[in-house]
Amino acid sequence: SPISWKYIVEKIDQTKDKIIGFFKNIESDQQAAISSSLYTPLEHILISIVSETIEEELNEQEIIPIIEKSIDLVEPELIIPELIVDKEIKEEFEVEEVEEIEKSQPIVQPTPPMGFPFFIGGSGAPSVETEPEVLPTPEVPADEAEPLPAEAPSGAEEGEPDTTPPAAIADLSASSGDSRGTINLSWTSPGADQYIIKYATSSEITLLNWASSTDIIGELTPSSASTTESLTISNLTLGQTYYWAIKSKDEAGNISDLSNIASTTPSALANYVIINEVQLGSNEFVELYNPTDQAIDMTGWYWSYFSYNRDWNNPNLNERFPNGASISPKGYYLIGLSGYPESNGYVDADWQVYVSDQLHYQKGSVAIFSSNPSITTPELAKEGLIDAIGWGAVDYVLERNSVLAVISNKTLTRQINGWDTDNNSNDFIESNWPTPQNLQGDKAAIIDDSFSFTQDTTWTLNDNTYILISNSNAYPTVESGAVLTIEPGVIIKGSNKYYPSLIIKGTLKAEGTNNEHITFTSATTTQLAGDWSGIIFDNSTSTESVLDYVNFEYGGYQVSYGGYNNIKEIVKIDNSLVEIKNSSFSNSLYNGIRLVNSNFTISDSAFNNNFLSGIIIDGGSPTINNCEFENNDIGIEIINQASPIIINNIFFNNNYPIKIKSSYPVLNSNQALDNNLNGIIVHQDSVFSQNVTWTNDLPYILFSGLGDYPTVASGTVLTLELGTVIKSNRPYTSLLIEGSLIAQGATNTPIVFTSLKDDDYGGDTNNDGSDTVPEAGDWKNIKFIAGSSGELNHILFRYGSFSVLDIDKGVVVNQNNIFYEP
Repeated sequence: SPISWKYIVEKIDQTKDKIIGFFKNIESDQQAAISSSLYTPLEHILISIVSETIEEELNEQEIIPIIEKSIDLVEPELIIPELIVDKEIKEEFEVEEVEEIEKSQPIVQPTPPMGFPFFIGGSGAPSVETEPEVLPTPEVPADEAEPLPAEAPSGAEEGEPDTTPPAAIADLSASSGDSRGTINLSWTSPGADQYIIKYATSSEITLLNWASSTDIIGELTPSSASTTESLTISNLTLGQTYYWAIKSKDEAGNISDLSNIASTTPSALANYVIINEVQLGSNEFVELYNPTDQAIDMTGWYWSYFSYNRDWNNPNLNERFPNGASISPKGYYLIGLSGYPESNGYVDADWQVYVSDQLHYQKGSVAIFSSNPSITTPELAKEGLIDAIGWGAVDYVLERNSVLAVISNKTLTRQINGWDTDNNSNDFIESNWPTPQNLQGDKAAIIDDSFSFTQDTTWTLNDNTYILISNSNAYPTVESGAVLTIEPGVIIKGSNKYYPSLIIKGTLKAEGTNNEHITFTSATTTQLAGDWSGIIFDNSTSTESVLDYVNFEYGGYQVSYGGYNNIKEIVKIDNSLVEIKNSSFSNSLYNGIRLVNSNFTISDSAFNNNFLSGIIIDGGSPTINNCEFENNDIGIEIINQASPIIINNIFFNNNYPIKIKSSYPVLNSNQALDNNLNGIIVHQDSVFSQNVTWTNDLPYILFSGLGDYPTVASGTVLTLELGTVIKSNRPYTSLLIEGSLIAQGATNTPIVFTSLKDDDYGGDTNNDGSDTVPEAGDWKNIKFIAGSSGELNHILFRYGSFSVLDIDKGVVVNQNNIFYEP
């Protein structure tokens, strides 16, 4: 009856008020608001209970179950049956229910409060979860009322509830955004109807702390399945790590499992000029960087240095920027002190504020101000701050926390270029070497003479140029067990020609490419031979050093190292294994490379314009293959009992292609073109104390003097191959045999001893065309002394003296088919 129903509704209202009050007492107004939104389901429950006492008034009605829907209250599901009642009563409930929902609906703020993360953009529009829509009940006469069929949610069979949750997101990723204080999220849509996105800062999100993690304000409206979703979150704390997770929810209220966890820190990209690097202790500088897209005028700004206990308005040093000082977009500005003048420095300073060292490396501060900090209060001075860095135990001038004191001659540099969290200890790290850069874009990494590589290190193309500082008994050194790797395109410059620039006791891997060579050169503006010394592999323990596509130039100044006073080459390799290929060695004041008892291969490389030798092989058995030698005094010089393999090389426009002294090379398929002498020079002081074979490759040119001539030592055999050509142009003994000479020619390939001027055999060896003509007596003889021996067959002697074979009494020299011309 109407009276009974009025009583029921009053009781429902009273019960609702009690429940709201209960929540207010134990929790918060927000939860009370949530409970108010449960008015409709609470009505249904109470109606069901009270209706049992008035069953006689409802005997013509029928309770019809509908498809269950869940209400997400930190994930528990509350299952509510629907009660079908009289049309009038139902309509009354519907009106009251809508009113209550409108009163309790949370308000979404268009602009969140400061400091609170919120959604600012993504692949869908923001959405806010609302209560399910209350659908009107169609009018049906009471006597014709029939049970209403429940509408089956999408994905469920008709008449059955949808209980299948969306798939969990498995590819959530987080990255720093493009603007300050932002993070970008990305994932693949599972095709759900709503996202629940949360973050935590103290630890990763798990099922245990999901409820207590923080929701973002505003979320995406999901896109269709397999679509890439993206979301940018802003207003985040700089330097803070954020952990992100997502659940998705379908229209039936099913919630997915927790996604994978993604984490990152927000972008801390600076939005104004920052101090980017500070070099302390010696060769001091301060480098500024402009991360913006606009040039910034720094006229009227101040550079200030503070000792550890000076306040913001009390700098030790305080200098006004020059008029017109400006910094380009994404550009640098170098403020120099000692070692960084405005011209002829390692990198030229844009402004040299002091010519001497001023920065204490243990503790202190440097700051940039927009106005003079010394004429105001500490508070006002700080308001004019552009940027500051403090190191060591600093009392005042710093950003949040200072960085640790550094070792002298090292540098403080930003961990990420242009990244500024306003916390010096987060933003700066100690670097092994400074990398100053100026307004013109000139840049270098300065490797101090005291630096010792004890761990694997890589020189990157990002720093581009490395300058090697060396002094007496102090040189950058790669220690045994350490690996120095140099990336393609890097340039290395030696700065002090009086000392070695780099010592390798471990491994050097300098591997360029055909398009990006690595270059070792001088640090001078106008480059000349001998502007720097070179590098030394000193008894390296490594077998893995490589020089590939590396250019060495303008070195070779004579220096002392390790007890040797005559190191005159750009690269000295002493008792070490180094694979060299596709490289060049040029413009040395003396030599390109010296190999000392080092057995490895040099291939496909060029040796040009070296004042003395392209290569000196000093002992050992290396291989020189497919190389080019041009415009050197000597292409390859072989000394000190070395026995290299020299094959497939080209010698052009040198004085001498190859010169040997007391050594035993194996020569094959080499070419000598347009050299002063196109042959193999045999030094007059040579003593061959090991058996050796001279091959039919290039002509051998015997140098000799009064009492000085190449000598085959006692007990040693010199063998000449078929067709070998030996020339001389001195009026002295050309070859002294104390041991044995075996020269076995053939009819068509005789072994020929002749004049240097003879072009008929061995070609134009003296490279003068027809300017000179050979004559009898152009050379003297071959002398066999007591105790020697010989086997001579098919030998042709041309243009020698009357006694071209001088054989001591009692010496046996077997001679067959010996010919003399003219």
